[in-house]
Amino acid sequence: MQYLVAYDIPDNGRRNRVARCLLNFGRRLQLSVFTCDLETRDFLRMCRKVEALLDFKEDRLQIIPLCQS
Repeated sequence: MQYLVAYDIPDNGRRNRVARCLLNFGRRLQLSVFTCDLETRDFLRMCRKVEALLDFKEDRLQIIPLCQS
């Protein structure tokens, strides 16, 4: 399944850590937008790793599943 991942993170350090993490799972389309083609196991692993980096009071992250076509 392919996913579009976009984020808005005000802290430079956290934003850079999230970007480096997402580069392990997909490719960057824009500075804060990635596409990831992942099996369920890898998708869950990505979610766990990214969630550990976020401050849920300040940061926003969207993961949108894309249709196959």
